[in-house]
Amino acid sequence: MTETTGEHPVTARANGPTVVLDLLDGIGVALDLAQARTLLEQLQAAIAKAERLDD
Repeated sequence: MTETTGEHPVTARANGPTVVLDLLDGIGVALDLAQARTLLEQLQAAIAKAERLDD
């Protein structure tokens, strides 16, 4: 999955039993599945709050 914000792509990919976030300037962050799930929950909550504040 790749999303582009401005000119900086952010990519998430599976790599064995981990999820890797490919960020700016070649920085990669490997998360185990529990960390990835927790981050997903936090992102979903932050997105929902940001959408409410944007209304």
